[in-house]
Amino acid sequence: MAEGGSIARARLDAGSLEGGLNLSDHSVLLRHAGHSLKDFFIWSRESQHAPEHSNPCAASGTGQGGGCEALCLWDGRAPRCVCPHGELAEDGTSCRPYTAFLMYSRLTKIDSIHLEDSANLNSPYPPIENKSKIGPIRQ
Repeated sequence: MAEGGSIARARLDAGSLEGGLNLSDHSVLLRHAGHSLKDFFIWSRESQHAPEHSNPCAASGTGQGGGCEALCLWDGRAPRCVCPHGELAEDGTSCRPYTAFLMYSRLTKIDSIHLEDSANLNSPYPPIENKSKIGPIRQ
């Protein structure tokens, strides 16, 4: 089954544990990933203990789950609001734009990076990909 950086999927249920673990019935999802495979997350629907209706991020009454302006992340215990561009405001739910960032050209789009928060890899401003706004600098 192991093929130098492979990921396989097999059923794991109570019956397979009682009679001993049998991985002969498996399917390979990824082969020969080599050393590029560093981490992966194992998820099982059976291991999810929270009732479906208890996820505040799934609430759609206002259009945004959990009362978040942009994104709501649920870890099974508490919702957390995050902003894909900009930073989380003091109220913990709305996003506000960064006041300082650097814009640069990637030839096919104009992108941005943080000047103050190098640990944040999200662009502080959405990329500009409209070809009519990208062109040579005229003096």
